Amino acid sequence: MKLSSDGRVSESQKEMELKMLPSFSDWHDVNAFYYDWWRRGETLSQVVGMVKGGARVLDAGSAPGFTSIGLSMLGYEVVSLDINPEPYRKILEEQKIEVVKANLEDEKIPLPDQSFACVVFTEVIEHLHPYRTNFFMSEINRVLSKGGLLYLTTPNLASLSRRFRLLFGKEPTPVFHTKEHTLKWVCSILSENGFEVLTRGYSTAYNVLTFGARNADLKLGLIRGFYKYPNVANAFRIATYPIVYAVPQLRGTLTVAARKAEYVSPDNRPEEEET
Repeated sequence: MKLSSDGRVSESQKEMELKMLPSFSDWHDVNAFYYDWWRRGETLSQVVGMVKGGARVLDAGSAPGFTSIGLSMLGYEVVSLDINPEPYRKILEEQKIEVVKANLEDEKIPLPDQSFACVVFTEVIEHLHPYRTNFFMSEINRVLSKGGLLYLTTPNLASLSRRFRLLFGKEPTPVFHTKEHTLKWVCSILSENGFEVLTRGYSTAYNVLTFGARNADLKLGLIRGFYKYPNVANAFRIATYPIVYAVPQLRGTLTVAARKAEYVSPDNRPEEEET
């Protein structure tokens, strides 16, 4: 896994850890900060590589706001949107981040048309109802400027771990995920909603997490993590990592960058086919 090609991203992660993380008192938020350490680093690096500094960026589905803070530290003008932003509003607004409340499934985004150069949509789509996909994707499209960038990540339904769970008769996806997706499906949905897919791929950001670890121990990586937490799940991750590294389609996370090519109204599209 490529961690970061931009030193500023690493520095922003460290600065968040030292200066911002103490502001979050809920242990779930602290754990989430470290759980997303690798994936957030990749996301920030991708945005830095594709979006001009100082651009206006929407972090859609942002709670608890760490990606918004990282983007702001990197010089972007950030709007943080979530269904329940109130627990984090004060912290984010102190960082000059605009906070907006909206339910992406049911409400129009209360922001002007074509007002963002980039929308970051990471680890959100799997929590939203698939019947509402065209609605919220159309809204994301609407607030993006023409040619603007959408950067999306989501769990890979076809990952090796999901396949193993299904093979042994277990539910492959977590109960708090409404629907997980394949890369082909995500790209198809983006194309239907007026986006041109620029890059698509798979990440090992969550494959390297140490099962059973908490907080900063989630940064240990596979080998050091196994020595500290020697359990079956971590042994499985070490044993299968060469496979997921060699076969990208089996990695844990999907990543897609897409450009807004046109606006497509949710009421003006072909009939959907069952996927």
